[in-house]
Amino acid sequence: MATRRRRAAGARKTITRGKGNAARGAARARTAEHVLRASAARFRSLTQLSSDWYWEQDAEFRLTFLSSYVGDKSGLDASACLGRKRWEHPALNLTDADWERHRSQLERRQPFRDFEVQHVSDEGRVVWVSLSGVPVFDEQGTFKGYRGVGRDITAQKRGEQLLRLEHSVTRSLAEASSPPHALRQALRWICETESWDCAEFWKVDEAAGVLRRLVHWAAPGVPEAERFVERSRDLAFGPGVGLVGSVWQSGEPLWIPDSRQDPRAVRKELSHETGLRAALLFPVRSGLRPVAVLAITCRTLRAPDERLLQALNVITAQMGQFLQRAQAEQAMRESETRFRRLTELSSDWYWEQDAEFRFTRIEGREVAGGDQELRERLMSSTLWESDLQVEGSWEAHRARLDARDTFHDTLLWRTMSDGSRRYVAKARRADAAPRAPGRACAVRGARAQRSRA
Repeated sequence: MATRRRRAAGARKTITRGKGNAARGAARARTAEHVLRASAARFRSLTQLSSDWYWEQDAEFRLTFLSSYVGDKSGLDASACLGRKRWEHPALNLTDADWERHRSQLERRQPFRDFEVQHVSDEGRVVWVSLSGVPVFDEQGTFKGYRGVGRDITAQKRGEQLLRLEHSVTRSLAEASSPPHALRQALRWICETESWDCAEFWKVDEAAGVLRRLVHWAAPGVPEAERFVERSRDLAFGPGVGLVGSVWQSGEPLWIPDSRQDPRAVRKELSHETGLRAALLFPVRSGLRPVAVLAITCRTLRAPDERLLQALNVITAQMGQFLQRAQAEQAMRESETRFRRLTELSSDWYWEQDAEFRFTRIEGREVAGGDQELRERLMSSTLWESDLQVEGSWEAHRARLDARDTFHDTLLWRTMSDGSRRYVAKARRADAAPRAPGRACAVRGARAQRSRA
């Protein structure tokens, strides 16, 4: 009887110990699960801090997992990517050779970093992504695939692209041989960088009070663009007339997704015919005043791009400064031409000397009385180093030059081989800079008078 009681008590203790072990095991499992969830949460948090999304691939390089926020970050459709290999999606920036190098890297089980891919989203927006990944192996060392992170670098790439555009336009304006050529190169850079079909530069005609087209550029191989600019060649826009005139009048840019629907447009029929409907127009200022309008057009509908507008604000400011410089240089050339023509009317030739009274410039309709040999001898030398004689003495004439005095009709002559004299009346302009001898000077050559010595 006592034996049976001891056996029953031992059984109860064994059951109690078994239940306690099970409870402790369940608690340890719950703890481990909690730690695992906490670790996963920390991993997700760190992933989100260092990247925009997380991805996984299997051993065949098929995407098996993309974190749910990939669509929010990049605008790409995650469901269209799952189950497919990365190179099965079209990439705008990668060739077959680029993909082959990437596949070889994966097959060698190497990690990769900042692999850049350019896609087009469902909304037609260009998206740049940067991918980094590491190979995954199980406990037996069997390759299981890749896992990694991705970042949307569209804003970064867009900034780099527009910065290159600004630099290209600056270089074109600085290096071109003429203002039309410089502006045409700038239009080409804008269109090619941003994939627009054509661009026009409308400049103010001050005399007529209208805008007329100065230069244009159309994408090669796009006949619609060629037809659009050709049919617009003789147009002129007054203030507030058409989209071009509206920008001139308001001084504010216009971004028109479809110009065919805009009541201000005057080229609607041409837009319907060519399909060039999206338009971006930007004022070009000289100081505070609009002096031109930049108009770019394309067949594809474009949503407003704030970053492009910022870049065009910089570019058109450069164009305005360029126009201002070009006009100042043109005015200077015209002034010099008028001065030269007046000089030719009142004299036979024109000269300039440096601060040491050496000739630096000699030109005119009868330079040095037609004596080419004398002209060549005078260049880079002084008058008293030539065989010319002066009325009075060279010492007295040099004293007047040293005193920065103005002189008129100083008589010079040269004895010719036949004993006759060729006379020249020499003058220095009264308004020449007093500290710059000979800076602006003119010579009037008298008719050659010959007499026997």
